[in-house]
Amino acid sequence: MKENKRYDEVIALIPKYKEDIGNCTEIIREKEESYITKKPVNTCLKNIADHYCVNLKANRKVYGEILGIKNKVPIALSDKHVFIFFKARKPIFKNDGANGYVDINYIKEIYENDEKVCIVLIDGRKIQAEQDLVTMRKNYTYGKIVKMERR
Repeated sequence: MKENKRYDEVIALIPKYKEDIGNCTEIIREKEESYITKKPVNTCLKNIADHYCVNLKANRKVYGEILGIKNKVPIALSDKHVFIFFKARKPIFKNDGANGYVDINYIKEIYENDEKVCIVLIDGRKIQAEQDLVTMRKNYTYGKIVKMERR
């Protein structure tokens, strides 16, 4: 029997490093505790995109042209789910996953505290980002533009 992954409830993907496992992903769902999967963020993101029948290369090309950017393009999975990139941590080693994604529809606030950027979700949970506030807000604005284009 196939497991129900409930991809439509995912609101954030955060890279984690676990001893004896390596690259993992913390998956945050709405109204649930977060959990860790042994798959890296890019694999989780690809699986979610496959669930929504979204071609990530085409997404990057189309929305990248609209925004005038080539990298860190927001990912529009549907009109209700648009994920933006954020740098979640400093890479530990070469090819280490350090990028996370968060759904803009669940972001309540983005602020800086003690030189750390904090993303507050609508349910009060907080995600720390390893990038500056201006870049994080720019990525958030890009996500809102992609959401308007998706409609």
